[in-house]
Amino acid sequence: MKTLILYVSKKGCTELCAKELAINFRKNVTVMNLKQQKNIDLNPFDTIIMGTPIYIGKINSDLKQFCYQNERKLLNKNIAFFACGVTESDKVCQNLNSQLPDKIANHSLLNSFFGGELRYEKMNSMIKLIVKQFQKQNGNKSPKINHLEIERFCREVRKKIDVK
Repeated sequence: MKTLILYVSKKGCTELCAKELAINFRKNVTVMNLKQQKNIDLNPFDTIIMGTPIYIGKINSDLKQFCYQNERKLLNKNIAFFACGVTESDKVCQNLNSQLPDKIANHSLLNSFFGGELRYEKMNSMIKLIVKQFQKQNGNKSPKINHLEIERFCREVRKKIDVK
């Protein structure tokens, strides 16, 4: 069984999570950045895990477009999704499903939210100011990547694939 972890990352958090996920899968895993690859051949892969950042409640448009363009192929694969972001996790997976093609959302084995982190060094000064102000209003809580959720997601996906 070959697995493709396909992700889009703006500030690097989703990339970091994709690579950590690949380490947890251990073997037969290829990791690709959707923005750096053209004409991705899905044929060699049995399982495709897709990762996206969430900004203002929206998934990345490149990933969304990829799902629409490759819907038929994806429906013949085991698929799962993960999202990264600094929002509350409660509604992220629901929101993720609502932004995907219906058949893809229904076909997904599992959706998960891995949390996120603020990378100030990659923000412009205006965004930095807004984020710091927002943090101050919310008790200066810094979001974190949920490493335990990445491990759980990996175990669950592997379990579901093995059952098929």
